[in-house]
Amino acid sequence: MVTVLLLYVPLYAVYSFGVQAVFGFFKHDAFYYLTVAKNSSVFFFSYDGETATNGFHPLWQYILTALFNVIGTHDSQVQLYAGYILASVLVTLGYVFAGWALYRVTGSAYWSLLLIPGPFAALFTAKLQSHVAQGVTYTYSPWAFINGMESPCSVAAGGLFLLLLTRMCAVQKETPSPALPSGPSGESSDRNVLALGGVLALVVLARLDNVFLVFTTSLYFLVSDWRGPRRFRRAFLSVLPAGIVLVAYLGFNFAYSRMCLPVSGQLKASGGAALTGNLAMSLCDFFPPLRSIIRPSYSLHDWGTTATRSSAMILPMVFGLWLGWSLLRSRARHAELFQKYAWVLPLVSYMVLKGGYNLVNVRLGSQGYWYYTMSVFMANYLILLVLWETIALRLGSLSRLFRHLCVGLYVSFYLFTSAQTISLVSFPDKRVFSVWRDRHEITAALRRIDPQVKLIDRSDGMYAYALDIPAVCALGYAIDREGYEAMKGHRFLEYCLDRGFQITYQNKNAYAIPEENCTFEKIYEHKESGTVFVRIVPSTGNGLRSPQ
Repeated sequence: MVTVLLLYVPLYAVYSFGVQAVFGFFKHDAFYYLTVAKNSSVFFFSYDGETATNGFHPLWQYILTALFNVIGTHDSQVQLYAGYILASVLVTLGYVFAGWALYRVTGSAYWSLLLIPGPFAALFTAKLQSHVAQGVTYTYSPWAFINGMESPCSVAAGGLFLLLLTRMCAVQKETPSPALPSGPSGESSDRNVLALGGVLALVVLARLDNVFLVFTTSLYFLVSDWRGPRRFRRAFLSVLPAGIVLVAYLGFNFAYSRMCLPVSGQLKASGGAALTGNLAMSLCDFFPPLRSIIRPSYSLHDWGTTATRSSAMILPMVFGLWLGWSLLRSRARHAELFQKYAWVLPLVSYMVLKGGYNLVNVRLGSQGYWYYTMSVFMANYLILLVLWETIALRLGSLSRLFRHLCVGLYVSFYLFTSAQTISLVSFPDKRVFSVWRDRHEITAALRRIDPQVKLIDRSDGMYAYALDIPAVCALGYAIDREGYEAMKGHRFLEYCLDRGFQITYQNKNAYAIPEENCTFEKIYEHKESGTVFVRIVPSTGNGLRSPQ
């Protein structure tokens, strides 16, 4: 039933609107992955088809690249449909696993269904202005994770992790400690811990900053059993697969790109300097009257965009802090309850660490809701556990009429949210869709003007993917080592021009090239998207601005 509830929206949307619905689901950053997959082989990844890049989270990029190579076609419509179907299947699997895990705890199929669309979606479901509805409401629904990025892999691996963790923690020790969680027992449980570690390796490959979940899980096994070396063995086994995979990944990265860590992460990391700005932005998002005091430049017109990011960062972190603190406080007064739910401590600790890391280290302007896929996913799961423990166990004494009313309210909420999502995805970004739709016309026109045309792409990969011409990533998130060093040295424009990339475009959504460093010669205009393509005539200067 979880499968039916989740797949209804993406299948009906694509049935009704065709490939246009794919653009409604796929977010802008998805085109980084699509562009790299289009221009790469299985062992060499490139954004421009010429130089190596590692600017991506690996698991989704590896799978997508292999899929495009198997398809063996440069028909981007086939690629889009293939990526869309794969993303929908992975997200569905993740929710099926999580629903199964929830059923093992509650024994109720109904509570598993509540994962779709989930408690966090209920907080923000409202028919507001379109940019707000697409932002905050969409962020917390499972359909937001069918976004063409790493989120589907995070959901699938995260759901499997929840299922394995729940199954393991259902096995109790013979003599449980009165003050500590009871972990799995028996020789077979070592294999279970190792299997859990293997899933954690997939979780990390899906999104690298999910590595916090490895640490919190290992720590849980370290403190959950006081029987001599067993706790150290299980803590080690839980972290071993992820450790091996990470070492192999970093080595492979360096072998082909000469950079161990992804270039995108290195450009976005602030080294702790993001904290002040992130706190100010978050306070304005939650308490707009404060904007006149702490951030006069804050615009309420942009609330739908900024609140999507700050609420995804703050709310799961705060919920995790509250739930973790509540569990730890219950050890003395409610030891039985603590014994029952101590296994969720790795989850809440992960949510706190993940939100805290990004609060301190990554500026909100460089984030997106997909940073917090696992946090939102796990928060939905844990909220339902809390509600089941505090409310559902008492519903047995209530009338059948009241329970039917609850079911009716859920059905109404699901239908409303799913219909709203279908409506929203039917209106994708007009600029992006029109560039892709007219891609052959635009490519042909540019090639007539310059047969060797190479594009400086100042979007999130939309032009690079749509147009059949080489393109360099002007934001820097999918460049090679030389490009990274040029960007850090404020000479990225010279780097592009030296490599023959001299065509770009003027568009209100494009990141700017400082005009004092060059002039623009108009060569072609695509009126449907409002894009004016220009040739760069360079002068002296510092080149393209680095991403802020």
